[in-house]
Amino acid sequence: MMNAVWHGVLIGLPILLIHLTVTTALLIGGVAIYVYVAAPYREIEQIREGNVAAAIVLSGQILAIAIPARCDDGEQHKRRGYRPMGHRRHHIAIHRDSRSTIAD
Repeated sequence: MMNAVWHGVLIGLPILLIHLTVTTALLIGGVAIYVYVAAPYREIEQIREGNVAAAIVLSGQILAIAIPARCDDGEQHKRRGYRPMGHRRHHIAIHRDSRSTIAD
């Protein structure tokens, strides 16, 4: 049993680290492009001067870049016939006798 667990960790951990590295690099690159190219104001300078509104705007931009970098609807997994645990959906079916069951 433990061998299977360690085998899964040894297979999955490098893939997880690669995904984490690539996603983090994309996030840092996107934030750098926003801050140095696309921002209408010098937000970093304004944050250093104590402008809270500039900090909130930059935080929102970081979230706006991070969410699409991570979110995925699982389409590539569905095409391969694989569904990760987090993407499992349960449906509740109501029967004629008013009992409800959880069906997969």
